[in-house]
Amino acid sequence: MTLDSFLKLISITADFITVGGILLAIRWSMISKFDNVLALKTNRFLSYLLRLGIIFVAFIFILHFGNYLFQIILIIFLVENISVYWVEEEWYKYLASYLITAFFFIPLTWVVSNIIWSFSLNSLYEFINIFKSENKIKIKSNPVLYIINAKYGIGGTYIDVTKKVSQLIVNNSLSVRASNQLAGDPVLNVKKELIIEYNYNGKKHSITGAEGSVINIPE
Repeated sequence: MTLDSFLKLISITADFITVGGILLAIRWSMISKFDNVLALKTNRFLSYLLRLGIIFVAFIFILHFGNYLFQIILIIFLVENISVYWVEEEWYKYLASYLITAFFFIPLTWVVSNIIWSFSLNSLYEFINIFKSENKIKIKSNPVLYIINAKYGIGGTYIDVTKKVSQLIVNNSLSVRASNQLAGDPVLNVKKELIIEYNYNGKKHSITGAEGSVINIPE
C-alpha cells in the first residue's frame, strides 16, 4: 500500500467517523429532546449546521452554473478568446455579461438559500409574485404557538415551568412529557399534572396532562 492510498484511507475513515458522530448526536438529541433542554439545543444546533452545509454546497453548484452562464453570454456577444479576465478592447461586453449573470445569480442564490434554511417554498412564491400582477400564488402562513403559562404540580402546590416549556417549542409545535425533570418534585409521592395555557394561531387554549403523559401541541 502506497503512502497516498494509506492517507486516502485514513481520510475516508475520518469522514465516516465524523458523519457517524453527527448522526449519533442527532439521534440522541431527537430521542431526548422532550425531556432534556440540552438535547433540544444540540438538535437545533446540528439542524442549523446541516442547513448551512447544504446552503454552502448549493452555493458552489450555483457558482459553477453562473460561470457557465457567463461564458454562454460572452459567446452570444461574439467575444473572442473567452476568459474570466476582462479583455481591454471588449470591456463593455464583459461588464454587460457580468451584470446579466448577476441578475440571475443573486436572486437564485437568495431563493435557494431561503428554501433550504426554512424548508419552505414561500420564498420562491414571493419571488414569483413580484412579476405577477394578478393571480398571485397564495402563500401559506405558519401558525404561531406561544406559551402563556405552564405549571407543574398538584392541588395548591405548583412550580412555574413556562420558560422551560417555551424552550421546547420547535417549528411552532410542542411535545413535552409531564415529569419531575421539568422542575423537580414539588409534592412527594403524589401524582402531579402539567397545565399549559397557550395561544395557537391567535386562539387561546388550555391543556392538562397527568404525570408521565406526553402533551402534544397542536394535538
